[in-house]
Amino acid sequence: MANSERAAGSVRQDGLLALWRRALRGTPGLRGLLWWVAGFSAVINLLLLAPAFFVLQVFGRVLVSRSEETLWLLLTAVVMALGVGAVLDLVRSRLLSFAGAKLEERIAPQVLRALLEHRAGAGEATPATLRDVATLRAGLAGPPVLALMDAPWVLLYLLVIFLMHPLLGLLTMAGMGVLLVLVAMSERHTRSTLQDAQAKLGASLRTVDDAAPSREAWLAHGGTEVLARRWQGLHEPAVAGLRAAADRAALYQSLSRLLRQLLQSGMLAVGAWLVLEQQAAPGVMVGATLVLGRALAPLEGLIAGWRPLLDGLRSLNRLNAHLVPARDAAASGTMDSASTHRLRLDAVSFAPLGPHRPVLRGVNLELGAGQMLAVIGPSGSGKTVLGRLMLGLVQAHSGSVLLDGVELKAWNRSALGRLCGYVGHEPQLFDGTVAENIARGAAADDSMEQVRAAAELAGIASLIEQLPQGYLTPLGSQGLQLAQGQARRVALARALFGEPALLVLDEPTAGLDADGEQALVQAVEAVRQRGCIVVVLTARLRLARLADQWMVLRAGVVSRQGSREAVAAWLSGRVPASKEAQS
Repeated sequence: MANSERAAGSVRQDGLLALWRRALRGTPGLRGLLWWVAGFSAVINLLLLAPAFFVLQVFGRVLVSRSEETLWLLLTAVVMALGVGAVLDLVRSRLLSFAGAKLEERIAPQVLRALLEHRAGAGEATPATLRDVATLRAGLAGPPVLALMDAPWVLLYLLVIFLMHPLLGLLTMAGMGVLLVLVAMSERHTRSTLQDAQAKLGASLRTVDDAAPSREAWLAHGGTEVLARRWQGLHEPAVAGLRAAADRAALYQSLSRLLRQLLQSGMLAVGAWLVLEQQAAPGVMVGATLVLGRALAPLEGLIAGWRPLLDGLRSLNRLNAHLVPARDAAASGTMDSASTHRLRLDAVSFAPLGPHRPVLRGVNLELGAGQMLAVIGPSGSGKTVLGRLMLGLVQAHSGSVLLDGVELKAWNRSALGRLCGYVGHEPQLFDGTVAENIARGAAADDSMEQVRAAAELAGIASLIEQLPQGYLTPLGSQGLQLAQGQARRVALARALFGEPALLVLDEPTAGLDADGEQALVQAVEAVRQRGCIVVVLTARLRLARLADQWMVLRAGVVSRQGSREAVAAWLSGRVPASKEAQS
C-alpha cells in the first residue's frame, strides 16, 4: 500500500502533462501518431454538430417553406457528414491502437532487461512490473484517451448552446459542474479503499507464489491448512475492499446517469418554455438537447475511463524508475570484446541491508588468463554473492569489479554474457530443448557444432544421445525433468558454450557422481589451458586442489588469501581438516 501511495503521490506531483511528455520522449514516432489522432478528433467533433444544425434547419426552413427538395438535400448532407465522421472515428481508433502497440514495443524490452539485470537494491523490478506495461497501454492508448482528446471540444458545444440561448448555456454549465464534482468525489472516496484492497490482494497472491517452490515441504509437514489460512486472511479483506470500492463507484455512476437524464429533460423543458415565451425558435428546443448530448459524451467517457487512465499514468510513473537505469546501462555498454583477459576486484563490499550489515567487505583480487581461484568458506560466508559480483549479476555498493580494466557496469550486457560462463548453486535450466539450453536460450540450428563441443567437454554427450530425442529433447517445466546431477552437467555444458573467458562455478560437485566429478575436473583443466579464468566457490577442498590460488571467506571477510600451498598450510595449522576435505 505504501508503494501505491507513493506512486499516486508522484503522479499528482508530476502532473498529467509531464507524464505524457515522458511517454512521448521515450517512444519515437508516438508524438506524430497522436497529432494525427488529435487532428481527426477535431474534424469528427465538427462533423458531429451536423444533427443539431439539421434539426434547426428542418424547423426553421423546411417546415416553413414546405420544400421536400430542401429536406432531402439536408438529409443527404447530414448522412454524409455522419458517415465521414464514422470512418474517421474508426481510423483514429486504429491509429491509437497502433500507438499503444508502439508504446509497448518500445517499453516492454526495457522493462524485461530491468527485471533481469537490475534486481538488486532499491526500486527492484518484479514480474508485476511487466503487468504495468499492459496497464500503461490500456490507460494511455485506449478509449479514455479518445475522451480526453474530445474534451476540449466541449467548449465549442457550450458556445453553440449559448448562441442558441444564454439560459440554455447557463443550465448546461451548471449541469457539467455538478457532473465534474461527482467525478472528483468518486475518485476521492474510492481511491484509498481500492489501493488498500489491491495491496492486500497482491500480498495474498505473493503468498501463493512464494509457497510454490517449496510445495513438497508444505505437503510433507502438513502445512497446507496453515498456508490456506494465511492466504485467506489476506484474500478475504482484499475482496471486501474491492467490493466496497465497486459499490461506491456504482453509487456515483448511478448519480451521474440520473443527473444526465435530468439535465436532458430540463433542457427540453427550458427549451419548450422559451418557445412558448417566443424567446426561441422551435428548433432550438431539440437542437440544444442534441448538442448537450454531444457535449456530455466526452465527460461520460472520462467518467468511465478515468480509472484506467489514472492507473496507466501511475504505471508509467512506476516504470520510469526501471526504464532510466536500463537505458543508461545500454547506452554505456561500449565494450564488446577483449583479447587479454584479467579480472580485478578493488576493495569490493556488498551491503544490501545497509553499510553496518555487509555481506562482503573489502575484497581485493586479481586473476589473469588461465589462472584458477578456489573461494573456500562455510555456508553463509558470502561465496555466492562474490561469484555474482564477478559476473555483474549484482552491483557492488563500494569498490569496483573490472574485466580487462573496464568496470563490469560499463560493459554491454550481452557482450559480457558471451564472455562468461556460470553454474549456480542450483542448476537452472530453461524451458526449451537440450540444445537450446546449452546454446544459452538461442536457436541451436546455426551452432550445433559448438553445442556438441560443449557437451563433449562437459562429459555429457553420451547421456544426451540416450535421451528420447537427443539434443532436441525438451527440458524444463513442459519437458523432461532431469536428475540434479544430470541437470548440473547440462548447466556446465551451457557455461562452457562459446569458449568463455571467465568461468564461475558455485559448489559444482553437488549432486555429481564420480564420473561427473571426473568430467568436471577435465573440463576445468581444458578451459584453463586455453586461457580461461576459473573461479570455484566451494565449502569443500576436493576440487579446490586444482586451483593455484585460494581465498578463505568467513562472514564476508577474507581471512586468508594466496597460493594454494600457503593457504593450505595456514588452514592445516588453524583448523583440523576432515578426511573428506583432505581427499
